[in-house]
Amino acid sequence: MGYGLIFSILCSRWCGVAAPSLILDAFALMNQLSLNFSGKRRKVLDKEINYFIKGDKEGRLNYHKVSYLKLPIGSGAVESLIRQAVNLRMKGNSKFWLKENAEIILHARCQWIAGCWNNFYNSILTALIKPIQTA
Repeated sequence: MGYGLIFSILCSRWCGVAAPSLILDAFALMNQLSLNFSGKRRKVLDKEINYFIKGDKEGRLNYHKVSYLKLPIGSGAVESLIRQAVNLRMKGNSKFWLKENAEIILHARCQWIAGCWNNFYNSILTALIKPIQTA
């Protein structure tokens, strides 16, 4: 069984067609194939295989269920948000940011968008009034 068959099994599982035993067979095969490598390559392969196994156990690879619920699968929404929240607001002529300051502004913007601004603002005021004591 080669990589093409593994891909076919995974694709059919993600589309809701394959039986659970097929996906387990694919994971076993991936583990067996990773034995052909050693060192850094083996470590990278094991990490990737474990990602798929963990994702399957946690139900993150149930694309047929996501499709049935008509939820977005692609990254378009996230990419659009990055364009709107980061690129348009923080990049431009005469805009220069230190990394630390940019992270603070992005965090504040996310708090505002999520509707958590009051809690965020109150936590900052509380921290200014009662600074955290370090040992």
